Amino acid sequence: MANGSGPIHKTIAIIGAGGDATTGSLIYMLGGIDLIMLGKLQEKGIDSYADAARELKNTNKELYFYTPRHRITVQGLPSIAHQLLKADGLILVVTPPSQASDSFFVKSTTDQLKDSVTFFAQKKAAVFVRTSNDFRWSESVYNQLVENLGAKLQELDIPTEGIPIIPSIQRNENIIELSPNTPWYTKPTLVSALDEILS
Repeated sequence: MANGSGPIHKTIAIIGAGGDATTGSLIYMLGGIDLIMLGKLQEKGIDSYADAARELKNTNKELYFYTPRHRITVQGLPSIAHQLLKADGLILVVTPPSQASDSFFVKSTTDQLKDSVTFFAQKKAAVFVRTSNDFRWSESVYNQLVENLGAKLQELDIPTEGIPIIPSIQRNENIIELSPNTPWYTKPTLVSALDEILS
């Protein structure tokens, strides 16, 4: 808890491919779904993080989760522009392109990023790299991805210095604790990064 009165309330926007899955992961893992809601989702046959996040959005449920310092609400406003306007911080979710010539971002994400420059400039953003379970992370792969991603963001005039870039797979590695499968990654987990950028 942040202080004697409880956690500090903050809001974030989550953009990019894999945003719903990351939202679902965070609310499932960090106290955003109670047993009653969990039962309702199971009754509907919802068995993926992304589907759970979409279902909760569609029913206008508040999407939130807890970190050691904060109670964080995921912005659910209809337009990305309004989400960004109301948010205290940003998570950009990216999936590594299957080939070097492929783009990191679809056009809609590129448009969203152009409205997100302030978050990066003020170091109020974190990048979460979400991959399939069979993706083979290594230190060299991570370093190359950071270099390529940084170049793509700079093409959009988005500063990347000091922005955490967190590697993960669909088993949600490096969200709460550093994963033994990425021993070369010793920087903040996603939760630690959020507490830092929202403080």
